[in-house]
Amino acid sequence: MEEIPISPSNKQKKGSRFSGYAKNVIIILLFIALLKCFYMYYGERTINEENYKEQEKWLLHQMEETLNFTIRRVEDILDGNDEVSLERRVLSMLHQLEKLDDLFVYGNEVFDQDLNYPNAFYSMGRLFWGIADKETPDGKEILIRPFLEDGKISYDERIYLLILKGYLDHLNEGIHSNRPYNITVENLNEITEPLINQGIAQIYMKHKHVKERLDDD
Repeated sequence: MEEIPISPSNKQKKGSRFSGYAKNVIIILLFIALLKCFYMYYGERTINEENYKEQEKWLLHQMEETLNFTIRRVEDILDGNDEVSLERRVLSMLHQLEKLDDLFVYGNEVFDQDLNYPNAFYSMGRLFWGIADKETPDGKEILIRPFLEDGKISYDERIYLLILKGYLDHLNEGIHSNRPYNITVENLNEITEPLINQGIAQIYMKHKHVKERLDDD
């Protein structure tokens, strides 16, 4: 049987049909790949956002709970609750104060670096153990004897406790003022703004001003 020759035009048509089919397949595969990448990105982003919200909720709950415990411990000392020894009350307060500071450190270094770190609580914790290596802004040496060194709360120590309670109450009131809504890192940053630059020297000077005001009254 005589072979029917295929004209060049027929070969070109077959080649163009194959080329068009291949292009369609490639386009479809690329579309599927892009779609898969989109869903993977969107899914991972959703999981990250949900995880962030859960971590934020946990952190803020821990802060609020520790804050309430710390306030009660300070009030126990100021009110002279004799059911527990003064030493145990002070040590319990320092434990809660350290925990509160640790939560802010974790929040700033691990959870979200945009979260403020208020050093007021760390400074107050150090101050209760005694300070002898700091200077005031005008160059005078700061000397604060350790709390309970004489087994009682002195007048000066009571003023430091009132300053600490002022910091704690400020934070507590700020949190509760946002309570109808879900408090966020942004809200917390606004609340803690006055507590950021409160080192030993700043607290010492605040103590001096509060004492002068009380003495004048």
